[in-house]
Amino acid sequence: MKSSLLTLAGAVALAGAATAQTDASSQLIPLNSSQIQYRGTFDPITNQLVPGALRGVLGDPIYNNSAFIPSLFNLANVGGVIIDEGVIPTPATAGLVGLQQSYDLSSFQLVYATDALDVMAGGTGPGLRIEFFENSVVCNTTAGTEAPIVSLDLFGLPGSMTGGTVLLAVDIDLGLLGACMRGEGRAGMASSVGPLFGWSMEALDLGGGTTLGPIIAGDPITAPPGDATVFSAPTAAAGTGFGTVDLFNVENVGALTGCFNFGGFMAPGDAFGSFFITLRSTVSGDCIGCGLGDDRFEENDSDVMASPIEFGFFPGLVNDNDEDWYEITVPAGDTVDVDIFFSDAINDIDLQLLDTTGAVLDIGFTGTDDENVTYTNCGVVDEVIRVRVIPFGPNCNEYDMSIATGGVFDDALEDNDSCLTPTALPLGLTRDLVILTDPCTGLEDADYYSIAVPDGSTLAVDILFDNAMGDLDLFAYDTAIGCDGGTTAPETLDFGFSASDNESIRVTNTTGAVLDVVVRVDIFGTGDNTYDMIARLTNFETFGVALCAGEPNSLTGGASLLARGSDVASMNSLELNLAGTPSSVLSLFVASQGTATFAPATSDGVLCIADPTIARLTSSIGTSDIAGTRSFTPDLTSIPLE
Repeated sequence: MKSSLLTLAGAVALAGAATAQTDASSQLIPLNSSQIQYRGTFDPITNQLVPGALRGVLGDPIYNNSAFIPSLFNLANVGGVIIDEGVIPTPATAGLVGLQQSYDLSSFQLVYATDALDVMAGGTGPGLRIEFFENSVVCNTTAGTEAPIVSLDLFGLPGSMTGGTVLLAVDIDLGLLGACMRGEGRAGMASSVGPLFGWSMEALDLGGGTTLGPIIAGDPITAPPGDATVFSAPTAAAGTGFGTVDLFNVENVGALTGCFNFGGFMAPGDAFGSFFITLRSTVSGDCIGCGLGDDRFEENDSDVMASPIEFGFFPGLVNDNDEDWYEITVPAGDTVDVDIFFSDAINDIDLQLLDTTGAVLDIGFTGTDDENVTYTNCGVVDEVIRVRVIPFGPNCNEYDMSIATGGVFDDALEDNDSCLTPTALPLGLTRDLVILTDPCTGLEDADYYSIAVPDGSTLAVDILFDNAMGDLDLFAYDTAIGCDGGTTAPETLDFGFSASDNESIRVTNTTGAVLDVVVRVDIFGTGDNTYDMIARLTNFETFGVALCAGEPNSLTGGASLLARGSDVASMNSLELNLAGTPSSVLSLFVASQGTATFAPATSDGVLCIADPTIARLTSSIGTSDIAGTRSFTPDLTSIPLE
């Protein structure tokens, strides 16, 4: 009888790559003077400048990153888009108490440098695109975040009167745009990913010059975070933006794409990795939400009043005890995927998709947070359908809505849909693979992978997936016999056919020759699902199954762990083999008899084993070798328990 003392084991990486960040100081241009020329208020609707000092009538600062550092980040030199971040506080914000939950955006002030000739001097002036994102994360991209709540293409901005590089401060009037931004990145909303808002700048027109870009600002040592806002010391001249981080993102710039700073503010002579902007509001009361009035799509309370809407993300919608109807065109052959995000504890909301005759195409009716509906237009012409948001209860509730090209799409290893067209089995960890069922034909899109297993070697394959999203199965076939059989077919070498998360197969070649194997992943029934796959070819037999995938590191998609020897505790012959890490990474082998997911404070990854008792299989920390591997044989007769 087997006596299994330790049923689950894992390796915790104690050091690794955090958010990648690079010193961008080489892209800075020092400025000779900190003197800023104020050139008035710019109307983004007419692209006209109103000369004169109109500051003070365009609202109060709610975000102020204005502690001037005399350096320019030249977008004319590197191109692309810069994306920065900060926090606009609410009454519940710690460290800087806000006045409201949401704020109408009345204006913002830019300070930039340019050598483009000013329109008043016969030039065209520079052009910039400025966007604001209600919810963002540090070093995110515009493609990876939500749709902006403000997007402005500003042409003919003030430039240089002489053609030399000048610093210009310009107020951009937002009063006629009706833009409303909730504080703390939509704190409390189901779709919030954190407390930050984001903003971006892109150079659209150099205006004939060679210099155009934002000014470095923010000094967390001499200017308190949030200073010179309506919330804190509003008469102060400068401040560091509240929640501003010493990092920013650059995208679409080839080698410069990624997360950058300027060496870190704390190092002598280095600039803060942030940019000058002051965002203002009239601070005249909340501008969106329950008790404040309906959202911008009203009145859309019935099918005949449905508001036309495009694909995109729409935050801050209000379901105030009436139905909301939207109308969208789905291209032929396309799938629309609609999500609404809300708190069910406030009020339950249901969701429907209908055609123009009123026939229901799909319904979200769970009685929990959030709802999702999808529909595929299987016709040959575009189809108009309607989205119906229904309050199930008497209370007002707010929601965010995403309308996207829905469904699950083929992965990068397609097309490998049959035994005749397998893809070479990738060794190591491969993420985000896809199993599809055609919603129009019902035909399944299984995945096939081929590999030659040398004599004496063992093929170990694990697929990691959420069974609730669709039950996946895993097979290994001897292609000399066939490669589409079931669990009892003569060609089946091994299979994973449970009704739970994850599956694994282990095939050891004892034929005396190379064994050609096809691995098949399919779905039990119909539907779509995604999975991660870990494939290893070893010279020893293995046992155990993978519970989760290692987090990506600087070299690979993630580390993996295999066990060999014996799983009988009394034999004390267990060997653990770690692979896929950078060299010289610290690691510690641990075990438990339960599973969970949490991020230890000492790790950049996720620990997926946990129990009231966790065992350290060794009391000392080891390092991986130059190949990123480490083997360890624990003493199962003497295990330190935590």
